[in-house]
Amino acid sequence: MKRVIGIVALIVLLVVGTYFLAHQFVRQDNSQKESVKIGFIGPLSGELAVWGSSQQGGVRLAVEEINNAGGINGKKLEVAYEDDQCDKTKSVTALRKLIDFDKVRVVIGPLCSGTVIADAPVAEQSEVILFGFGSAAAISTAGDYTFRPSYSDVYQGEFLAGKIAKRFNSIGILYVNNDYGLGLFSGLKAEFVKNGKNIVATETYSLQDKDWRTQLAKIKSAQPDALILISYGREGGLIARQAREIGIGIQIIGTDNFGTVDVLEAGGEAVENVIFTSPATLDETKQAVKDFRANYIRINGVEPPIIFVASNTYDTTKIIANAVKTAGTNAEKIKMFLYEMPPYHGVSGVIKFDVNGDATKDFVFQVIRNGVFLPYDMQSFG
Repeated sequence: MKRVIGIVALIVLLVVGTYFLAHQFVRQDNSQKESVKIGFIGPLSGELAVWGSSQQGGVRLAVEEINNAGGINGKKLEVAYEDDQCDKTKSVTALRKLIDFDKVRVVIGPLCSGTVIADAPVAEQSEVILFGFGSAAAISTAGDYTFRPSYSDVYQGEFLAGKIAKRFNSIGILYVNNDYGLGLFSGLKAEFVKNGKNIVATETYSLQDKDWRTQLAKIKSAQPDALILISYGREGGLIARQAREIGIGIQIIGTDNFGTVDVLEAGGEAVENVIFTSPATLDETKQAVKDFRANYIRINGVEPPIIFVASNTYDTTKIIANAVKTAGTNAEKIKMFLYEMPPYHGVSGVIKFDVNGDATKDFVFQVIRNGVFLPYDMQSFG
């Protein structure tokens, strides 16, 4: 009887031991398959979809390169994508979903100033890192967990005003009435007047508008030396077209959003010789930028619609990978890493976050000639 009991006990031990060994193997195997998940919020549809698709394409390329190089500490990087159409309510809902359902601790986006400002309190309360690409001045003080890898509207407005004041004594301005337009207009107005020059006409419009002839007619009657358009891509081209149709023949000057294929398609000949501001850090003569463009096409099947936007999210994704590799997935530790990290030399330029989480970038001018974006000699503005 004792012998039988001993044999049974041995069998039980073998079965139990085999179960725990198998369970341990499965647990280890699953741990190797774990991924690092982050979120993305942007306008993947709607009026600003060309911006969102540019961003998403940059993220996709970065993710492929990171994973092909072994991932983050052996784990694959995974992205949960959300479309907010640059709508504040949709953006907050998307962020809540990423935090509560997908359990992410880092989010790339949103794109628009208004959506970044709406999302920032949620990110702050939830202690989730938010990389907002909006350019409104208010983003600088939106919270410790909100970082901006791009630039401020106010700074861009000041840069533009300082340059055009050397060439034009008076300007008329048409700007979109939202956070982007207001921030850029405030910087432009203050600096242009500071230089002793005159703003003879100021008009605004809403994103839903399709006809700008009334505002343009008022600007035309004020007889400015130049027309400044603070707009988004497609509408900027359409506004330029309507300006030419009503006989406005003066120099048109746009802001960073003019560097899009949407402007060319919507504006046609009307945008020929339009000058606009552009981030200076994206040097397309560099091999790294040429490689980025080629690899973007390989992954996404199309040219980057807005290359500085695509390269900015590409660099941001690489920075996130470096942060998680060093600091783990704890948002507080990632935050400290970002504030203290050395300058990151990426495709879009050098990124270093200041005490407000802002990355400062310089600007240059570009001009549209024969449907192509070309560098514009800075000396042309005096």
